[in-house]
Amino acid sequence: MLIPSEEEVKKGIENQEFVLFYQPYFDNDLDDIFRSEAFLRWVKPESNILTAAQFLPTITGNSELSLQMDSLVLSLAEQMVSNLSQINRNGFQLSVNLFSWLAKDTVHSLLADVRNSQISTFLYHS
Repeated sequence: MLIPSEEEVKKGIENQEFVLFYQPYFDNDLDDIFRSEAFLRWVKPESNILTAAQFLPTITGNSELSLQMDSLVLSLAEQMVSNLSQINRNGFQLSVNLFSWLAKDTVHSLLADVRNSQISTFLYHS
């Protein structure tokens, strides 16, 4: 597996090649999906879909790129929550994984735009 360069990752962000895939959690008693976990994937036009494990080594240790990726992830998640609220899915929980070892105030700053949604975060530590 070839690890992409920092320039390739930045180009992928610029070209909007990163997307979120969703793993739903189903409640049998309610017969409904009550939450979902978002997984970041890179859909490269000239290749297959890459999992985070394939591009994570490029992001890890690069605080600028990690912060940029976290902003992207939260923006994509915010779009999904907004779409869900339009179909009366308020209270739906969406979990996302962030890449950065960020200070708590930085995480709160990133989450400012999604304050009214039900997005929970887990900070990935490598």
